[in-house]
Amino acid sequence: TLADCFLPAATRALFNSFVEKKSVPHLLLSGTPGIGKTTAAICMLNDIGAEYISINGSMKGSIDTLRNDIQQFAQTISWNGEKKYVILDEADNLSKAMQLGLRGFIEEYSVNCGFIFTCNYRSKIEDAIADSRLMSEIEFTFRAAERQDLAKALYKKLTAVLTENNV
Repeated sequence: TLADCFLPAATRALFNSFVEKKSVPHLLLSGTPGIGKTTAAICMLNDIGAEYISINGSMKGSIDTLRNDIQQFAQTISWNGEKKYVILDEADNLSKAMQLGLRGFIEEYSVNCGFIFTCNYRSKIEDAIADSRLMSEIEFTFRAAERQDLAKALYKKLTAVLTENNV
C-alpha cells in the first residue's frame, strides 16, 4: 500500500488524492534507479483495487509488445467495470517505434485504460508523449529536509521489523 512507501509528503499527498478519487491520470514518474517509482505506482493501483499489467521497457520494449500484450489488455473491460492501467516500467528503454505507436494508442484507449510511465532518463521519452499525452511528470527527488524525515521513518520501520522478529 502507499502507507508502506517512503515518499516525500507532497508526492504522498498527490498519490493519496488519486486513491481517494479511485482514478489515476496518465503519469510520467521520473527519477534515479531504485528510488521507488514502480513500487509507488503498484501500491497506488493496489490501493484503488485496479487491474493492471506491468511491462518492462528494457525487456519488452518493441512494437510487438504494444500490438500483442498491451492492446489485448487495454481493449477489454476489467472484471469490475473500472478503468485498467498499464505500467510501462523503464519506459526510457522503449523503442522509438513503440513510443510513436503509443501516441495514438493512449488517446484511443484512454477511456478504458490509464498509462503510467516510469523512467530514469526523461530525455529519452518522446515529448509528444510526455508533454501532451500524460497529465504530468512527477519527479522522484528527495530534498535535504525530506531526506532526514524519511530516514527517521525508515529507521523506525526497520526497528519495528527487527523487534517483531526478535532480532
